[in-house]
Amino acid sequence: MDFNRKEFKKAALSQLDGRWTPAVLSGLLFLVIYFLCIIPLFVTLIGFGVGNIENAGEDYLISHFLTFYLITLAILAFVVPILMTAYVYSICEFQKTSEKITLSVFFKGLSHWAKGLGTIWYFIYRILLWELLFSIIGVVAIILAKEPGTIIWEIITAIFIIRKSLQYSLNIYLLVENPQIKVTETLSKSIDYTETHLMDLFKLRLSFLGWYLLSLLTIGIGALWLAPYYVLTNYNAALYLKNETEEALKLKANNPAAPQPEVLKAEEKTDE
Repeated sequence: MDFNRKEFKKAALSQLDGRWTPAVLSGLLFLVIYFLCIIPLFVTLIGFGVGNIENAGEDYLISHFLTFYLITLAILAFVVPILMTAYVYSICEFQKTSEKITLSVFFKGLSHWAKGLGTIWYFIYRILLWELLFSIIGVVAIILAKEPGTIIWEIITAIFIIRKSLQYSLNIYLLVENPQIKVTETLSKSIDYTETHLMDLFKLRLSFLGWYLLSLLTIGIGALWLAPYYVLTNYNAALYLKNETEEALKLKANNPAAPQPEVLKAEEKTDE
């Protein structure tokens, strides 16, 4: 079977059929915990901004708001990756079993918090490193060329970052599939599995654009249904890419001289 995004999406809907409630509740629980983490920021903003607007100076208000803003960001830097891991773990269970799934699977996913934290942080770290590298190269190029324009370089950078994001995009799904995997290995394997399917993955994500717009029209409420659909579709795609790559490696190990699947497809097209 070739990479078929329609089949992956169809499979995701089938896996969710009759079991949407726990999937939606998992997303709702994610949001509740998330908003509980940012409430202190709003309380601080209201308390120092509205309650003391007449008695406090502008510098005083700004400093306190920035302090609580940074504290909130620090909390979210820990909480969001952990919640994301638990959420993806709970949704991927719909692919693993056809039996009844309860909200308890979300809490089971929290047990992998350390690996999830490391996996998502490592993803962000690698993306930021590439962005930093391209920013430095761009600044040096502008200085040497003595040209103020940066639009072309920004476009090139954006394309490269999107490419890297697609290469790394399977990391969280590989962690869910095998919680014992090393954090660094999630990215290296993701790169291997996506090597010949980056455009397919890009098209897969684009195919959800209409659903994103529909979610916006429902003031974000529709995202509670879209998120599990999106996660399961990508998980199905990740499993396909994983199996395809491992089968190709086994074929090569058993018969190094045998042409690989990509080569065979190319030859078939040439013959046609």
